[in-house]
Amino acid sequence: MKNKTTNFNFSHHYAIVVFMITLFVFMSGINIFLIDYQKKHFINEKKEHIEDSLELVGLILKEKILKREYYAIEDIILNWETDYIFILSLNVVARNGNILASRGSQISSSNVWKISREIFEGDSLIFTINAVIDLTPFDKQEKSLILRFLLISFILTLLLGLILWQIFRKLALDRLKSEVLHRIDAEKQTRQWNDFLTLIIESLTYPFYVIDLTTHKIIIANKASGWDGKNPNITCYQLTHNKDVPCYGSEHSCPIELVKKTKAPVVLEHVHFNSKGELRNMEVHGFPIFDSFGNLVKMIEYSIDISEKKLLEVQLKESREYFQKVTQYTQSGVIIVNANLLNITDANRYAYAFLGCSYSELLGSSITDFFSSNSLKGIISHERFNLEKTEDCICKTKTRGEVKVRLTISYLQLHQDDHLLLNFIDISDIHELLDKQNINIQLAKNVLSLVNSENPRYVHISDSSHLFFDYLSIPFHKEGGDHFFVRTLEKTSGTKDLRTFISLKDQSGHEVNCVLKSIITDLIHHSVISNNSDSSLEEILFELNNNILNSFMLPEDGFMTAFSAEINHETLNLKYASCG
Repeated sequence: MKNKTTNFNFSHHYAIVVFMITLFVFMSGINIFLIDYQKKHFINEKKEHIEDSLELVGLILKEKILKREYYAIEDIILNWETDYIFILSLNVVARNGNILASRGSQISSSNVWKISREIFEGDSLIFTINAVIDLTPFDKQEKSLILRFLLISFILTLLLGLILWQIFRKLALDRLKSEVLHRIDAEKQTRQWNDFLTLIIESLTYPFYVIDLTTHKIIIANKASGWDGKNPNITCYQLTHNKDVPCYGSEHSCPIELVKKTKAPVVLEHVHFNSKGELRNMEVHGFPIFDSFGNLVKMIEYSIDISEKKLLEVQLKESREYFQKVTQYTQSGVIIVNANLLNITDANRYAYAFLGCSYSELLGSSITDFFSSNSLKGIISHERFNLEKTEDCICKTKTRGEVKVRLTISYLQLHQDDHLLLNFIDISDIHELLDKQNINIQLAKNVLSLVNSENPRYVHISDSSHLFFDYLSIPFHKEGGDHFFVRTLEKTSGTKDLRTFISLKDQSGHEVNCVLKSIITDLIHHSVISNNSDSSLEEILFELNNNILNSFMLPEDGFMTAFSAEINHETLNLKYASCG
C-alpha cells in the first residue's frame, strides 16, 4: 500500500487547516482586544497622573508668580518630568497671553495628546499651563506587543495543529489498521469457508458438479465425479455419457434444459459412466443457481447411484411373482392385512375361494367381517407387534356359513408399513373327529374311576381324629392327564400300623391316550402298594418308578410328575415325596 503513514482522508487535512486558521484569527483578535484595552487603561492612568502633576506644578508656579519670582518659572518648566511620558512641548501662558515659560520643539506628529490646566487665584485666572504629550511610543509598544502576541498565537496554533494532525493521523492509521485487519480476517474466513465447502464437496461419495448453462462446461466437480480438472473445457455429457452432443429424448432428458424451462429443481434417472468407466443407474438431481438480477446462470448437479436399488426392485418383483405363484396353489388361506386399518390388501386363491367371494370383492374389506378371533381383538387393542399367535376360531364364509379354522397371525413389514400375515386352515373335520372321541374319553375316565374306586370323604384315623378329603376339579379346554386316589391299608398280622396313602399325578399328553396311560399308571401303583405293604413310602415310589420304566408305557418325550404322601394312624406322622 503506497504511503501508508500519510494516507488518510483529505477532509481531515482540510478540517485541521480551517480549524488552525479559525483558532489563529480568534486568538489574534483576543490579543489585539486585550492590548488595546490595556493601552487605553494605561493612557487613562497616565492622563490622571499627568493632570495631577500639572496641578502640582501649577501650584508651585502660582506661588512663584505671586512672589514675583519669574526667574524660577523657567527652571521649573525645564526640569519637570513624569514617568513613561514623552513631552513634546510645555508652556506657561499668562492671562494676557504672554508666554511666561516654554520648552520643547514644534509639533510634527499627529499622534499627540494635549493637556491644559488653568490656575486661578480666587476667581481670577492667573495663567494656563499647556502640555503636548507624544503618544508615538505607546503606539510602537502596542505594535510590538501585537507582533509578539501574534507570533505566540501562531506558534500555539501551529503546535495545536500538529497535535491535532498527529491525533487525526493516529486515528486514521488505527482505522486503516482496523480495516486492513478486518479485510485480512474476512479474506481468511472466506478462504476457510471455501476450504470447508471444498471439503464438504470432496467428502461426498457421489458425483457433484457445477455446470455452466450456456456451454454445458463443468466449472466445479468433486473427485467422485472422475474429473481431474486437467481438461477445463469438458462438458457434462462428455464426462457422464462419453458423448459429444447433449442429452436428448425421453430416455435421457437433459436436466439443464428442464431447469431452464421450469427454473426449478428436477430429478431424472440416467445411465452414467462412473469414475471406473462402469455403467451405473443414477438418480440425477439438478438445482438452479440465479445471479443477483434473477438470471439463471448455473446449475448444481449431483447423481446418486441407484443401481443396487434397481437390482433390488427387480429381485423384489421376481420374489413377489414367485410368492404369488406359490401362495396361489397352496392348500391354506393366506391373507395380508394393513395393521393400522385392518383392511385386506392381498390374498391367495384358496383364501377368497374359501370365503366365497372374488379377489376384487375381498380387497379393501375389513378382516373383522370374516374372523371372530380373540387374538385378532388383542392385536387391535394393544398386542399388535408382540405376536405370533395360533388359535382356533370361527370364520364367517358367504357359502358355508360359520366354519371352524385354525388361524395363525404374524407381524410383517411391507413397503415400510406394518402388516399382519394371516394363515388359516379348515379344521371342521378334525373337530368332528374329536366330538366322536369324547365318548371314548368319558369311557376311559369311568374305567379310571373304577380302578381307583370312589375316594372316601372321611378316613377314621383314631378316636379323636378323622382325615377329611375333598377336591376341586376345573376342566381345561383339552382333556389332560391329572388324576389322584386315596387308599387306606388295613392292619394285618404282618403290618405294623394303619396307613393312608394319597397320590396326585400329572401325566403328559391329552385326550384318550393320556387317560389310558393314567389308568395303567394307577394300576401299577396299586399293585406296588399291595405287594409292598410293609415298605416305606420311599421304597414304594422307587418300585413304582422302576415298574413304569420297564413297562415302556411312556414315549421318549413323555413324562409324569407325582406327589405322594402317607399318614400313620398311630403316630399321626405325615410323610410326603414329590418326584418326576
